[in-house]
Amino acid sequence: MEPSELIFITRTDFNDFLHKHPRFEIVLRDIIKDNIPDLNEHTRLLQIVSAKERYNRLAMMRPDIIRRVQLKHIASYLGMSSETISRVRRKGS
Repeated sequence: MEPSELIFITRTDFNDFLHKHPRFEIVLRDIIKDNIPDLNEHTRLLQIVSAKERYNRLAMMRPDIIRRVQLKHIASYLGMSSETISRVRRKGS
């Protein structure tokens, strides 16, 4: 969707890196710990909140995503079809 650079590392090399740089493991654990609540909230919303509410919440919390990302990708992230997200946007908030 946007220019990105990926770096690949084998599990063995990654474990060796963490062994050599134990402070990085602490940082990595903090990043993971900080993001788990967001992932849990996203999963919960997909299960109990209407399509309209999911879209409106994303539009309110991350309007930059709404402007930058294609609707089909937003729909997928929100667990709805392209048709549904178009209908939600057409009806307004």
